Amino acid sequence: MNFLNRLFRAKTEYVYGTAGKMPKPARRHSSGRVECVLWKAGEKGHTSDYWYPIHEDWWHTFKEDPMTKNAELIRSLRQVCLRTKGKSMDEVLQDFIGTMEEAADAMEAQAREIEGLRKDADRYAVVRRGQHWSVIDGIGDPLTGDALDAGVDAVIAAKGAVK
Repeated sequence: MNFLNRLFRAKTEYVYGTAGKMPKPARRHSSGRVECVLWKAGEKGHTSDYWYPIHEDWWHTFKEDPMTKNAELIRSLRQVCLRTKGKSMDEVLQDFIGTMEEAADAMEAQAREIEGLRKDADRYAVVRRGQHWSVIDGIGDPLTGDALDAGVDAVIAAKGAVK
């Protein structure tokens, strides 16, 4: 696996978006902590982005934005380019092209997965309301709303315990 692939795979613990009254690029760590970019690579001679944790009172202003993730991916590529002194331009370009192709493939796969999940959510919403379809439990009572949610969650939990 090349250097750029390792770099991007290491950043999967973050969700990217914006935060604050005047939305700035931000990321939410899997722990819940939110950070904003204080300065970006290339600004004022800096060779890497500097992420600054914002006060938890502002964490609620975080809004996920897939396009911000794409911008961060490109910014990360720029950081890599700044650190590739000594490599030939062809080596850097080949790494860049390979990484961008992988990123494009990953984004297309995510878009297909998201569309499938949206369809599933729409289908479940129709069943959950119980207006056009009925889900019957083992003793013949209809399941709708919270009762249906609890039943589905129980089945998912049971399957998870079996694995």
